[in-house]
Amino acid sequence: MHKNYYVDDPFDDKEKQISFPHSIYVIFKNYFLLEQKTRNIIDTIAHLIYQGIEIKSNMKSISFLTFVTAIETLVSLEYKDKNDGVKYSCADCKSLEESPFNCSKCGKPIWGVTAKFKEFLNTYVSQDTLSKQKFKRIYQMRSNIVHNGLLLIGDKEFDLLFDEKYEKDSKIQIGRAHV
Repeated sequence: MHKNYYVDDPFDDKEKQISFPHSIYVIFKNYFLLEQKTRNIIDTIAHLIYQGIEIKSNMKSISFLTFVTAIETLVSLEYKDKNDGVKYSCADCKSLEESPFNCSKCGKPIWGVTAKFKEFLNTYVSQDTLSKQKFKRIYQMRSNIVHNGLLLIGDKEFDLLFDEKYEKDSKIQIGRAHV
């Protein structure tokens, strides 16, 4: 399974050797066949993942955002051609008249970052209900960190700014700071 190539640290044990899946040749061939602009985007995604791994133990919230940003960058690459199918009824507020995606409940057109993020993960990761709930939670956590100042447990270094009433899930995130 490919997972073993990405989760086992070959440097943990001095006897281990770095090995690659047989598909590495296909991966490299396809990578070098990409247009330079697309390759630059893929390089950025790889760099974001690397940065997320590097800071994961010291800066959990920023690391989480870095991983989500890598996915969002991949989402933008995947759906860049579908932007042509979007028609706005108002160019200023970006209210939609037409879109390649519609709300599953009301049927209205949607074309936000959240909709594309969820659609991408539904298409390339999983379509089961539990996974969809996880994707929604990931994006909610991202939004709470970015827009509401919430932090993941482990980033809270001091209690002076911590307000218990905003803690939603003690295993996932801590409350926002009020200064």
